[in-house]
Amino acid sequence: TRAAECDPRGGRGTRGGRRKPRSRAPKMGAEASMTPGEEARPVPVTLHVYDLGKNPEVQAINSVLGAFGTGAFHCGVEVYGHEFSFNYKAEGSGVFKCPPRQCPGHTYRTSVNMGFTTFSSSQAERVLYVLMQQWPGACYHILNRNCCAFSDEFCTALGVGPIPQWTRNLAKTASQMGDAYDAVVGVPLSVGAAFVAVGDSISFGLGCIRQGSKSHHEPLPMY
Repeated sequence: TRAAECDPRGGRGTRGGRRKPRSRAPKMGAEASMTPGEEARPVPVTLHVYDLGKNPEVQAINSVLGAFGTGAFHCGVEVYGHEFSFNYKAEGSGVFKCPPRQCPGHTYRTSVNMGFTTFSSSQAERVLYVLMQQWPGACYHILNRNCCAFSDEFCTALGVGPIPQWTRNLAKTASQMGDAYDAVVGVPLSVGAAFVAVGDSISFGLGCIRQGSKSHHEPLPMY
């Protein structure tokens, strides 16, 4: 199987300079059918929101930005007692799991009740398996294809999405600024420059992904 390819702005599949359409939420169909003996019952899905990194300045900044409906956040989705998110990884899937509200490298802030999914544990696992194929770690992009984008797609696949807009506003604004800069100048705006522009030269301590570092997240599968 040919490995997924990434474009400079965080998309997937740029063979020949043409970006492939953004992946959609996996279809449920027969592949997501329940295993014998399982019963469909409502199961809570929770979005856990973290301040990026461990820097107290980021927590203070998010407290201020919260009044404007935005902030610099890391997100993970809890279902069936495990939390799942997306991270940079040089090889393989960037999807990982960790104990709920305990994602390494970030500071827990709050949780959002996303409602209930009727998927059984095996159905949820099959959905996650599809997402693992669609979200290779090397395609991570801190603005366009990040932990919040993954959480949004996972929640949507479970039938409880999308995630709250305030968790993604800052990255969306920065991404739009980068696109505008690229259109005018013809040179992609770096991720760091985009966040400096949004944060008025304040360092956000973006420690969500450290390329080349070893992951301390638990391996999949989840069950």
